[in-house]
Amino acid sequence: MPGVRGPSEYSREPSRHPSLQINAKEPFNAEPPRSALISSYITPVDLFYKRNHGPIPIVDDIERYRVSICGLMENPKELSMAIIRKLPKYEVTATLQCAGNRRTAMSKTKTVKGVGWDVSAIGNATWGGAKLSDVLELVGIPKLTSVTSSGGKHVEFVSVDMCKEEKGGPYKASIPLNQATNPDADVLLAYEMNGEPLNRDHGYPLRGIVPGVIGARSVKWLDSINIIAEQCQGFFMQKDYKMFPPTVNWDNINWSTRKPQMDFPVQCVICSFEDVDVVKQRKVTISGYAVSGGGRGIERVDVSVDGGKTWIEAYRYQKAGVPYIGDDDSSDKWAWVFFKTEAEIPQYAEIVAKAVDTAANVQPENVEVIWNLRGILNTSWHRVQVHITVSFDDVWDFIRSLVNILKHKENDTLNRMVLSQSLANIVAIANLMPYLMDVMEEKLPKAAATAIIRIGITAIMAILGSYLSDAYIGRYHTILGSTIIYVTGLSLLAVAASPTHSSKHIITFQTGLFLIACGKAGHSPMLKDFGADQLKSSREEDNDYKIKKQVAVWWCMGATLGAFIGIILLVVAEGNQRWNLVYALLAVTMSLAIWMFISGRPFYRHVEPCGSVLSRVSHVFVAAFLNRHLEFPPNVSQFNHGSSNELLPHTDGLRFLDKAAIMESLSDNPNGHENKWRHRTVTEVEETKLLIRMLPMWTTFLLYGLVSSLGSTFFLQQGINMNRKLHDFKVPLPMFILFTRCVSGQITWINMRLSNKFPTSKQVMNPTRRIGIGMLFGVFCCSVASWVEAKRLNIVKQYSLQNRPKDTLPISVFWLIPQFLLLGAMDGFTYPGIKDFFYGQVPKSMENFGPSFTASMIGVGSLLSVIVIAAIDRITSQGGQPSWFADTTNKSRLDSYYQTLTVLSYINLVFYAFVASKYTYTTPETENEPNVNIGIQ
Repeated sequence: MPGVRGPSEYSREPSRHPSLQINAKEPFNAEPPRSALISSYITPVDLFYKRNHGPIPIVDDIERYRVSICGLMENPKELSMAIIRKLPKYEVTATLQCAGNRRTAMSKTKTVKGVGWDVSAIGNATWGGAKLSDVLELVGIPKLTSVTSSGGKHVEFVSVDMCKEEKGGPYKASIPLNQATNPDADVLLAYEMNGEPLNRDHGYPLRGIVPGVIGARSVKWLDSINIIAEQCQGFFMQKDYKMFPPTVNWDNINWSTRKPQMDFPVQCVICSFEDVDVVKQRKVTISGYAVSGGGRGIERVDVSVDGGKTWIEAYRYQKAGVPYIGDDDSSDKWAWVFFKTEAEIPQYAEIVAKAVDTAANVQPENVEVIWNLRGILNTSWHRVQVHITVSFDDVWDFIRSLVNILKHKENDTLNRMVLSQSLANIVAIANLMPYLMDVMEEKLPKAAATAIIRIGITAIMAILGSYLSDAYIGRYHTILGSTIIYVTGLSLLAVAASPTHSSKHIITFQTGLFLIACGKAGHSPMLKDFGADQLKSSREEDNDYKIKKQVAVWWCMGATLGAFIGIILLVVAEGNQRWNLVYALLAVTMSLAIWMFISGRPFYRHVEPCGSVLSRVSHVFVAAFLNRHLEFPPNVSQFNHGSSNELLPHTDGLRFLDKAAIMESLSDNPNGHENKWRHRTVTEVEETKLLIRMLPMWTTFLLYGLVSSLGSTFFLQQGINMNRKLHDFKVPLPMFILFTRCVSGQITWINMRLSNKFPTSKQVMNPTRRIGIGMLFGVFCCSVASWVEAKRLNIVKQYSLQNRPKDTLPISVFWLIPQFLLLGAMDGFTYPGIKDFFYGQVPKSMENFGPSFTASMIGVGSLLSVIVIAAIDRITSQGGQPSWFADTTNKSRLDSYYQTLTVLSYINLVFYAFVASKYTYTTPETENEPNVNIGIQ
C-alpha cells in the first residue's frame, strides 16, 4: 500500500498510557482499569482498549495513501483521503467490544485459548468519517443494494496489518452488502476518534466502524475494500470468532458448522469493584456499563447484593443527569449505557448485575452454559465478591445492636430468661451424668440411660411444644407454661438432692428431671422465635436477616454469661457438696426471670397462633381415609387447590393422599360448607407428601443423634476420675460441653461466612454434603474416643484401680479434647446441615416446624442408644462374661462400645450416601434465612 506499510517487527511501536493493563506485549493487547471505563461516557483515546494481531502499521506518506475499492462491481476505484474527506462527515457514538471480553472469567470454568481479557476490552467513542453507503455510491453502488449486477453480496475489509494467523497475509473481515449500503446502519470509514485524527493504535489513517457488531469486524488500517460473492474466507471469519457449544473441543471442532459471529449479545459489567474487593462501609455505590448489539437499547439493569436472591433496579443514563430511555431518539442507540445504584451490603457480599435489552434478551445466569473453547461472548451475570473490613462502623453497628436490645424492657426480660436457662442447663443438665454416678452413686448403665432419656424426652417433646404454640396458645403462653414446669423440676431436684438417697428422693429426682426435660422442650425453641417477634417492626428495612442477627446477639450474650456463671456454681458445688442449695438457687433465679417476663407482657408484640403443620398433616390423613371411596377426578385442576398465597403444584406418587383434596359435590355435603376433616387443599397434601418422602433421609440421622448424646454422657464420665488439675484450678467437666458448643458454633459461623464470601461454595458445600462431612467426623470421633479410652483403661489396669473408681488417675483430662473437638465438628456440620436440608425442601409455610422436627428426629436417635446399650449389655454378658457396661467406667469396656459405634457410624455414612443419591430434591422458591444458632447455647 503506497504511503502505509505493515512492519515485520515491533521496534516502532507507539507510546501507551501507563495505566493500561497489558495482556500481551507482542502484539500489543491491553485494557484500562475497569474504574476508568465509568469515569467518562466517552472513553479517552489513550484509555481505549488496544487489540492488535501484529506490529502497528507505519504511515510514511499520507498524501500517497489510497484505499482500493474493487471486486464484483463495474467501476473499481482508488480513493485518497482527500476524496473521502470531501464526502459528508458523520459522527457516530458507538461502543466497540472485543468478542473475548471477560475471557478470564470463562477460563475459570475450563481452559480456553485467547488473550486473557478482564472486563475492559470495550470502549465507547465518537467516531467521525464518511458513511460507507456514501463511499460505495460514489463508486457506482447505490444505497440499499443487496446484490451488485456482478453478483457481489458482501463487503470485505482488508487491512495493511500482517498476521501470523493469515500465514503472513493481511487481516480481513466482511459484512453483508445490504448492511454496508444502508445509511441507517451507520457503517463508517472513520478517520477521527473523539474529535481528533485516529492514532496509530486505533487505525490511522482510515478504519472501518461497524456499530453493534463485535470489534473484529471493524477493521483498522484499511488497504482495500472488496465486493465479493460470499463471506470473507479469512482466518478471523472462518476459523475464529464463532460460537460453539460447551460440548465442542479442539479434538472434534468443525469450523464449517457455525456462522461467523456478528452482533454481540446483551452485556452488563460492574466496574465499581474488582472481582474480589474490600470496602470499609456497608453502604456502597454499585455502577458499571450495559450494552447490547444490533442497536438494541437497554430496557433494565438489575443489581443484587445477596448473590441473586433479591434484586434492585438500577438507575440508567448515558449523559449525566439525564435518565436513559431505550430506543428513544434522544439516546445513542449504538452506545453503552451506564447504571448506578446504592445499597447496604452484608459483611461478605456477592454483588451481581444483569441486564435486559429492549428485545427482551437476557443474560445467562452462569458462565458454564455458554462456555466455548475460544472463550468469546461471556455475557453471563457479572459477579463480584466484596468484603467489609472490620472498622469502626462494624464496632458501632454491634454497639447499636446491643443498645437496641437493652433499651427496650421486653428485650431486657428476654435476656434474663436466656441467662437463667443457660445457667440451669450447665448446672442441672450438662453435669447430670457425673452427678448421678458421683453423688447419687448410680451404676453406669442406669446413669447413662437416665441422662440419655432426658435428652430424648427434651427433643421429642419439642414437637408437642411447637404444636401447642402454633395451633392454640401462642409463643408467650408456651414459654410461660414451659418455664413454670422447668422451675417445678428444679425445685424437685433441690428437694431430692439430699445426703440420704431414699427411694422417695430418687422418685422425686427422676420426676424433677422429667419436668425439666419437658420444660426445656417448650422453653428454648419458642424463646428465640418470641425474641424475633419483638424485634420486628413495620419498617421494610428491618428485614429477617437483621432480625436474626440481633436475636443471635442477645441470645449469645445471655447464654454465654449464664454458662460461665454456671461453671462458677459448679466449682462451688463440687467443693462443698451443697447441691440442694445450688438447685434451689437455680429455681429462685428462674422464678425471678418468670416474674420479670410476666411484668413485660404489656410491652410485647404478640403473634396469634395460625395453625400447625402437624394439624394439617393429621387432617390430610384423616381426609384421605374418609374420602377413600371417592373416585379420582379426570383432571388435577378439579382438585381443591385453595386460595393460599403459597401454592404447591400437584405431584405424582403417594396417590392415596390425593383423595384428601377431592371436592365433594354440594349434594354430598348437605351443610354447604367445607369440612376440614374431609376437604384439604393440594398444597396441604403436598406438604404431607414432602414429609413422607423425607423419612428415608431422616432415618439416617438417628445414629447421629446417638453419637451426639455421647458428649453429655459417656465422654464426661470418662473424665470423672482423670486428673482435672490445671495448676491449682480443678476443671469442671461441663467446660468440655462448652468447648464442644464453641467448636460447633465456630464451624457453623465459618460455613456461613464462606457461603457469603464465595457463593460457589453454597453449591460445593450444600446441606447434604455438610451432613456427610459431619457424619464422617462422627466416625473419627468414635474412633479417637476408643483409642483414648483404651489408653485410660491401660492406666487403670497398670495401677490396679478397677475397684477404686474415685481415685484420680495419673492421666490428664485434656486427653479428652480431641474427641470433644471432633464431636463439635460433627455437630457444626451435621445439625445446621440437617436444618438447611429441611428448609431447602419445604415451602416457607413449613419452615417454623423445622427446628422442632429436626430436634425430635435426633432425640429419637438419642433414645436409640438406650436400646443399643441394653442389647450390647445383654449380648456381652452371656456365658458369664463381664458386660461392657459394668458398675463403673473403670470396670467397663467403653473402648469396645466406641469401636462398635465407629463401625455403625461408617455403615450409616455409606447408607446415607446411598439414600442421598437417590433422594429427589425439590427447590421451593423461598429465601433461606441465615443460620444464626452459633456460639454458646
